[in-house]
Amino acid sequence: MRNKAPFAALFLALAIIAQSARLIFPFIPGPVNQFVIGTVVNMVCVMAMVVTQSAWTAAIGVVLPCAAFVTGALPIAPMALVVGLGNVIYMLISYRLWPRAWVYAAPLIKAAVLYAGTRLVISILDLPEPVASALSLMMSWPQVVTGAAGIFFAGKLLKRIKV
Repeated sequence: MRNKAPFAALFLALAIIAQSARLIFPFIPGPVNQFVIGTVVNMVCVMAMVVTQSAWTAAIGVVLPCAAFVTGALPIAPMALVVGLGNVIYMLISYRLWPRAWVYAAPLIKAAVLYAGTRLVISILDLPEPVASALSLMMSWPQVVTGAAGIFFAGKLLKRIKV
């Protein structure tokens, strides 16, 4: 398999479709959405890196929060930068450490970056407390859960498709 660029495009499309599921199923509660959709998106991101074996595929992590902002899933524009950075770090670390057990450090680092970046955005924009609390929560421990679950399910699926 020489040209893996079509696979990167396929994974980007899959990630955007998965991320857009909240638009298709708006009746699913937000926390459920975050855990289910977050896990699937993280799984697709890890699979993209492992299958294409290209660090450039981490660009998917930058495109996703931009798409989330455009669709209203990410309501504050500067958060797209924070989430993009967290995604790229998660994807690169996952790729570098794959398939060793240390790969599970990626979600921890991603969550730390997202939480710190979120707190910075909150302080710069002086966001009201209810918004600040909700954003801080979303960008903390749930990111560890969805990131770890994404790695776990990516590993299971990659074994089944023999990549």
